[in-house]
Amino acid sequence: RGSMRMARELQSPPGLVVRVHEQDVGVLGRAEAQRQDENQQQSRHESQCIPRPRCWAIIDLMRSLAILTIALLAALVVLPASAPAGEKALMHCFAFTVIDGASDADWAAFKKATNELPSKIDGLSKVWLGKLRRPLRQFGRNQAQPMERQWGVCMEMADENALAVYADHEAHTEWVKVYSKVRVAGTTTFDILGE
Repeated sequence: RGSMRMARELQSPPGLVVRVHEQDVGVLGRAEAQRQDENQQQSRHESQCIPRPRCWAIIDLMRSLAILTIALLAALVVLPASAPAGEKALMHCFAFTVIDGASDADWAAFKKATNELPSKIDGLSKVWLGKLRRPLRQFGRNQAQPMERQWGVCMEMADENALAVYADHEAHTEWVKVYSKVRVAGTTTFDILGE
């Protein structure tokens, strides 16, 4: 809006206005926002008739910047609440059976290598790893007894193309060498396509 002082409206859910102004930050109904605009225009006109010292301009600028910062922080809280619940990314997950004789050093190397993958492979954004809350019993082909999967890893990727890049990436090949020191060969793997 055309005024010397900062007044901004941020995108918000229909029927609400997130307003940043010299005196207030808040979520208002549209009618209340219009009433405030009219009152502030009248008070601005009256205040322009009174001369002010130059240092007040600096104070006004600092105040406006502080209010803008508060408004942006408020927007970070308000706007994600109106975002869709589902993620569009791909989640690549697998459960595995641990090697009983794996050393603490092997586990530390596995955790470190897993947590470093997002910084090495484009399209891989996050990883989660840990013990399963309850072991997963998995029967394989030609097995009389089920394999018990005690640990799992999930990796968030941008899409199916990112999964293909991950599978062929040199960093993945190096990671598998470390991973194979803590797990029995074979996993229970699944991919979730976000909607």
